[in-house]
Amino acid sequence: MAYYNSRLTRIEERRNIRKATLLVGLVIFVVVLLAIYGVPVLVRLVNIVAPKSTRPTSGDTIAPIPPQITLPYAATNSATIALSGLAEPGSTIFLSLNGNSQQATTDIDGKFSFSEVKLIDGSNTITAVAMDAAGNRSQPSNAQNLLLITKLPEIKIDSPTDLAQINDKTVTVSGSLTGQIAKLVINGKLAAVSADNKFSYVLNLQSGSNPIIIDVTDQASNTARKEISVTSTQ
Repeated sequence: MAYYNSRLTRIEERRNIRKATLLVGLVIFVVVLLAIYGVPVLVRLVNIVAPKSTRPTSGDTIAPIPPQITLPYAATNSATIALSGLAEPGSTIFLSLNGNSQQATTDIDGKFSFSEVKLIDGSNTITAVAMDAAGNRSQPSNAQNLLLITKLPEIKIDSPTDLAQINDKTVTVSGSLTGQIAKLVINGKLAAVSADNKFSYVLNLQSGSNPIIIDVTDQASNTARKEISVTSTQ
């Protein structure tokens, strides 16, 4: 009987060793999987492997964090744009734009996108809310403003006049602009624009005819150009 009990003890010990080895191996596998693929893939694997009865299906009262919307620019000249962002994986995103709503679902990495978001002229206020599978809603995301500018900027040249005769080797090109100006270029050189959209730029002249080309770009990448010519008699 003592021999039998001793044999049973040895068998049980070997079983425990095998179980411990298997458990350690499983832990190492999970750690490696987590390091390589991240949390979303691990969660997806658990949902596949674990019996449905062991998965949490109720009792979730924790609201997801607000979505993060990616806006790569502050102004655009396109009335229809695409938006993307991040939120809790598997959640539903409700996008609010000027009182209108659209919805999309995040993927396993928490990414979401809206391919056709329609804007109105002027300022557009964008926010979003995430709702998880249990119906918990997040707080609204930080409101972001996007400008739709479709009107081209305008250029008014006060001086010099077209075809003017200049008895000098330089001329001051001055005038004013309309729109939300991002860049002013005169004959290929960057020029400054004041807060009230006025400009003044000293341009070197060569003897004879000199073209003056003014290019303007606004914040929404709309462009305008104006060309005149003056003659230097020097």
